[in-house]
Amino acid sequence: MKRGRKIGRASAASKKFDVETLARGGGLIIGVRPVEVVPVARKPKLLVRAVMPEEGRKLAQIARRSRQPVRMRRAVVVMASAQHQPVGFIAKLMQVSESYVRQVIHDFNKKGFDALDSKWRGQAGEDRSSDA
Repeated sequence: MKRGRKIGRASAASKKFDVETLARGGGLIIGVRPVEVVPVARKPKLLVRAVMPEEGRKLAQIARRSRQPVRMRRAVVVMASAQHQPVGFIAKLMQVSESYVRQVIHDFNKKGFDALDSKWRGQAGEDRSSDA
C-alpha cells in the first residue's frame, strides 16, 4: 500500500543545487522576499572599573571571610564583573536580579569599598538613645 505519487528519477544534473545557483536566484527558492537586517538595541556591557591587584585581594578576602552575607554577596558580584562576566551570567550565578547586579556595580564604581556595606548600617559614632 503505497501512498502518494511515485516520482520519476531526475537526472543528476538537475538535482545539483550549489551556492552560486541559489545566489543567482535559481534553484528551489521561489517567491522569497529579501531579508532586511535591522539593528537590535542591546544594553551596553556594564563592567566594574579596573580593579588593582591589592583591591582584588581585598575583595577575595571579603568574599571568603565576611560574616555579613550582604557584604559577601556584593564582593562576589564585583569580583565576577572585574573578570568581565556579563550581568546576566552574574545574576544567574548569584541567584539575584540583573538590576541588583547593575546597582552593585554602579555603586562600587562611585563609592569603592564603601558600596559593599549594607545601606541600613548605622554610623559608627551615632547615638541612638537621644531619639527619645
